[in-house]
Amino acid sequence: MDYERFGLEAAQRLAAERGLEVVPAEAEELQVDIDSAEDLARFEHNLRVLKKYRSVHSVDRRPSPGGAEDHWHISVFLTEEVEPLERIALQACLGSDRMRELLSVVGVTKYALPVPTLFFEKPEYAAGRKERRFIFDEDEEGANATTGETID
Repeated sequence: MDYERFGLEAAQRLAAERGLEVVPAEAEELQVDIDSAEDLARFEHNLRVLKKYRSVHSVDRRPSPGGAEDHWHISVFLTEEVEPLERIALQACLGSDRMRELLSVVGVTKYALPVPTLFFEKPEYAAGRKERRFIFDEDEEGANATTGETID
């Protein structure tokens, strides 16, 4: 298999063909690709567990650009950087698309892919992404909810 076709440049070409932009994961970011209501429930449950061991700065959830029901892109911003394999493992544990994460592991371990985690996003999201980081709190029942407070 020619894995170079899955590299950053190939992703940028494919995104442009679809009218989207590539948004690589930041050093402290997990990019969770949710494809069902069940995966979203897994994300919400497992994020509560993760928060017991890792400091979560903020979360940004938005519909996937394809617009399918129950498909979400969720960015989880930690307070510290994560290495690529740890990022992929945490994303998979949070319910991200398992095939995406499996191929990312192959990309890192077999092909030394430098940017294994990225989202295809609508240009309006990609342009204003820093402004949409929200503080992530738990309500009185422990459910996760965004407060709506923008982080500068």
